[in-house]
Amino acid sequence: MKKIYLPLIILAIASIFIFTAHSAKSSPDNNQNFKAYLDNENLKAENGIALHKKAMMDFYKNRNYAPVWANDSGWFGGNGSQSGDVDDIQKAIEKSAYENGLPVDAYNLTSISERHEGDQFKREWMLTNAVMDYMEDLSAGRVDPKTYDSMIFMQKENEYLDVHMANLLKDWNPLKYFRKIEPQQTEYQNLKKALANYRELAENGGWTTISNPRALVRPGGYDQVIPEVRERLKDQDYDGILPSGVWVDEGKIDGDSLKAAVKNAPEPEVAANDKTRDPLYIYDAALARKVAEFQYMSGKKTDAVIGPDTLSAMNITADQRVEQIKMAMERYRWFPDNLGQRHIIVNIAGFYAKAVENNKTEFTMPIIVGEVAHQTPVFSSVIKNVKMHPDWVATDNIARRYLIEKIQNNPSVISTLGYQLQYTGDGGAKTVPWEEVTLASLDNLDLSQYRFRQKPGKYNALGLARFSIENDYSIFMHGTPSGGLFGEDSRTFSSGCIRVKDPLKMAKFLLNNNSSYTEDKIEDLYYLDENEHPDTTYINLKQDVPVYLTYSTAWVDDSGNVHFANDIYGRDEKLRQVWH
Repeated sequence: MKKIYLPLIILAIASIFIFTAHSAKSSPDNNQNFKAYLDNENLKAENGIALHKKAMMDFYKNRNYAPVWANDSGWFGGNGSQSGDVDDIQKAIEKSAYENGLPVDAYNLTSISERHEGDQFKREWMLTNAVMDYMEDLSAGRVDPKTYDSMIFMQKENEYLDVHMANLLKDWNPLKYFRKIEPQQTEYQNLKKALANYRELAENGGWTTISNPRALVRPGGYDQVIPEVRERLKDQDYDGILPSGVWVDEGKIDGDSLKAAVKNAPEPEVAANDKTRDPLYIYDAALARKVAEFQYMSGKKTDAVIGPDTLSAMNITADQRVEQIKMAMERYRWFPDNLGQRHIIVNIAGFYAKAVENNKTEFTMPIIVGEVAHQTPVFSSVIKNVKMHPDWVATDNIARRYLIEKIQNNPSVISTLGYQLQYTGDGGAKTVPWEEVTLASLDNLDLSQYRFRQKPGKYNALGLARFSIENDYSIFMHGTPSGGLFGEDSRTFSSGCIRVKDPLKMAKFLLNNNSSYTEDKIEDLYYLDENEHPDTTYINLKQDVPVYLTYSTAWVDDSGNVHFANDIYGRDEKLRQVWH
């Protein structure tokens, strides 16, 4: 007879018990008890986690209220339903949250599990709710945009969290699933890569700072700050932004004046042979080119002049840049993953509009946005038509604040710019002959009965084209006769609408699938003679083009280079205050 060792018997029995406990199915009675608990309990989430009651109830209903989360008492996914492991998903959430710039410590499932270990029903629903909360934050945004800024008009996408939760359990690979539901737009994924790179920079100590941020040095100058600037920019490499040979990015930088400024500086080999000055402190041409590149990427006036504004940007820390990227990523979570085959992105803070077709950027053009007192709002909508040669009707505010005085001071603008005074008191718009108007009387004009209209023409305030965006905020894109303002680095000059630098290019993009309007026909229609005042031509788009207005102080161009801009409206700061 073989010897049987008691320790082995005990171990075998213990193993059977453990296996049975962890594979036990929840009984139908227990499931119904859990359902009754969910139906009758006043459910309240904890520690800043939102309650997703409807999604959670739908999720449990579809699995007959079988539980999800394992514990030592055998409370485990029953009735053949899939199960989840708290440790697995905690690690996945932490990694995913870190990668996506979300606050890792806001999603502590381990703490929830431990805190409610003695109340299995509460532990069960709170863990499920917390996972749903993370998935919503990841895919649709941590912050509800409407709640923190009155100038943001965005609706959170319905993320169908019950479906996400069920899909997550089917193939238990939480990190893979999180990466599937995080925003997939090219812009977001590029920012995610930028976040990793700038975090690495920050963790390695960032970059040096400039001790005298008020210095002013022009190319060719001599200053103690030059070695510090050279050190600050030594690792900078924006290959392709300022192309070799051309050196300036045509259409975005005043190339002639920039090249002329740099020519005032000696090349490094010439500076090295200067017997009158220490080459260490000479602002040479190589450094001037790097400064210009830095200015371009930082949203500063690209003139190669080292001044307080440029030096202030150089002293922004890597940690601060990380925060900007996080805020930009959050804003993209508010948009749908599918932005449309053809769409326009308007970045208010970055002062640009980008046209995209089939995931390819067709062009990026400078824009002018609203003054701080008349901010351009954030929303998404569609462009429905192009108006060639729009007229312009001044708002009461603009008429009082600006137009009346302009006409009184220089009556010749009435004919040169095509201004009309119209009577609207009877519900129509009857033009009043200027011969019947005393200019001094305009100060007391009843603007509830009258309005100022500018006829279509070369000098119309809306330029030669207007692009109608469907919205309730009276915001649209249009051209402008004031093209010189596009040379400014901070372009907040409008009353809220978006002025585009090249309306003809925008019109061609929007109409490029309209067979009745070839590019030649669009050009023939677009251009006007000096004193020509034609009727407005309305061209409806065959298919609405989505347009997305955002406010990102960090973005990545098609070459993978990260750009930054100033927080012109203070919206990043507002977002940070409600972020954690």
